[in-house]
Amino acid sequence: PYAASWRTRERSSIRTPTTLMLIGGLQSIPSQLYEAASLESKGKLKIFMTITLPMLSPTLFFVLIMNLINAAKAFDTISIMTQGGPVNATNTLVYYIYQQGFSYMQIGRAAAGGVVLFAILMVLTMFYFILLNKRVHYIN
Repeated sequence: PYAASWRTRERSSIRTPTTLMLIGGLQSIPSQLYEAASLESKGKLKIFMTITLPMLSPTLFFVLIMNLINAAKAFDTISIMTQGGPVNATNTLVYYIYQQGFSYMQIGRAAAGGVVLFAILMVLTMFYFILLNKRVHYIN
């Protein structure tokens, strides 16, 4: 029971900054845009797709990249709870780097794993920058 409540608290603390950032992004959308859309009698889906989503895209872009990076840093939970789990079921690249470097003293494998982790995060970040940069709208 204690571990379950600890895990719930950890998850809520991870999601809270994301929620606060998204709420801040929603509050930064000018209300005049919604008023103009209501005068044009656009539907809720049309308003969401043409106003809310484009105006929220910088915040979504930032939150997406930050959550991607945080997902790669799940070392502490794995180390404390399962140590990689039965048959490495919960093992991640970060925990693999730790195991190779500190448990097995395979420094070369740990360094190679670090380079692979860096490359994966770099490629995914660049992919998001290229893909979403076309859809991200900033207000001047």
